[in-house]
This record gives sequence, structure tokens and C-alpha cells, in this order.
Amino acid sequence: MNKHTTTDTLAALDFTEPPVLQNIMFAGDGGTVALALRDGSSKLFSIYFWQTVFLEKRAHNNTPGSFTLDGQEVAIRSAAEATLLAALKKMDLSQRDISEQEIIQERIAFVESPEYLHIAALMGRM
Repeated sequence: MNKHTTTDTLAALDFTEPPVLQNIMFAGDGGTVALALRDGSSKLFSIYFWQTVFLEKRAHNNTPGSFTLDGQEVAIRSAAEATLLAALKKMDLSQRDISEQEIIQERIAFVESPEYLHIAALMGRM
């Protein structure tokens, strides 16, 4: 069986133009934010910023504090992470509600922060 990786998913995406935000969803689990996006060739993909309130691993759930692309954890401080964050920063959010803009910007800043690394270490991701 061939295992599909984040790198494979990322290689299939076209970031010659900024991604377009189709939808933003907020979970009532302590802060998970999900983005439904289209790349430059209109391919759909999803980004999740998983909650950071309840820092305990549970079977069949994503790791708290993780950053995922199409359901796969993005490696911490990897080229894939840098590429995704750079693309997200280029999105045109001018037509979105100001609170949605702020939440997306906060989530991107969190993934770039030392706190992200701290939570990743607590959750055994580093």
C-alpha cells in the first residue's frame, strides 16, 4: 500500500496564485479552525488549525495544536509548513468579516510561534 504524504499533497497544489478561501468553520471543541480552500488551478484542499485548549491525546482525534493539510499533520518547521503559511498569508481576505480575518492571522502567527513548538513537544510531536 502506498502511503500518501503531506509532501505529495502539497506538490499537487498550485500556489502560483494565492489560495482562495471558500469557507471557514469553527468547531466547538476549544478552538479548532478549518479552512476550505481552492488553489490556483481550482483544486479543493483543507487546512486545519487544531484546538489548543484541551491538551490531551485521544484515540481517533487529531493531536491538539497540530496544523494539518487534507487530514495529514504538516511536519513542524518543514519546507511544507513554510510553503503553506506563505500561501495563506497571501490570501485576499478583504471580503471576509474582520473577525474571520483576525482569527486566520492569529492561527498563522501561532504556528510560527515558540508556543506552537512548546505544545508540539507536550503532545509528543517533536
